[in-house]
Amino acid sequence: MTAYREKNNVKVLMPEPVASVVSIDTQDAPMKGNPDAKVTIVEFVDYRCGYCKKAAAAIGKVMEKFEGKVQVVYMDFPILGPDSRTIAEGEALRRKPGEILGIPRHGL
Repeated sequence: MTAYREKNNVKVLMPEPVASVVSIDTQDAPMKGNPDAKVTIVEFVDYRCGYCKKAAAAIGKVMEKFEGKVQVVYMDFPILGPDSRTIAEGEALRRKPGEILGIPRHGL
């Protein structure tokens, strides 16, 4: 990038963005895949969300392609109203802490 800037006389007038680092406690969250994988995808799920369903399909393809090299951790994020919260609470009551499972409603 520096060589490109010098060659094309590009001047950057604003500071370079700094990558954010976020720590998320996933200890008791349901997961799928290799727990020792170097790559972890954290999917925030609303069980009624159509986009979450599409993301689940894409993540499923990633898991197939990189089998054993990735794990997916699912975090409930019920934002589509009271029914979403009720479903998320039911799922939380149904599963055991740290249980390895898929998300049946989204095909994982």
